[in-house]
Amino acid sequence: MVDQISLKEYIDPFTGNKRDRYAAKHPFCEECRKKRLLRPVEEVHHKLALAEGETHDEENLVSLCKPCYARIHAEQGDRWNKKATNNRSNKFL
Repeated sequence: MVDQISLKEYIDPFTGNKRDRYAAKHPFCEECRKKRLLRPVEEVHHKLALAEGETHDEENLVSLCKPCYARIHAEQGDRWNKKATNNRSNKFL
């Protein structure tokens, strides 16, 4: 769950929405680009979850298309009623 401080950090009235700024800088899915495909960004994903103490810093963000976003969450096991394991590997590290 995102706390109020994190939400304010992500959507700041003075600097704008960090998600939109990141997507503007990275308009294509970064996973698809590794495969030489160009798909427009649909989601900005946190490489390491906010719930794990991470931040909205650009180093912790990645632009993804919907299929890559869904695949990553399915692999991590943190969506769709599937619990994550402690030995979860994160390919972004």
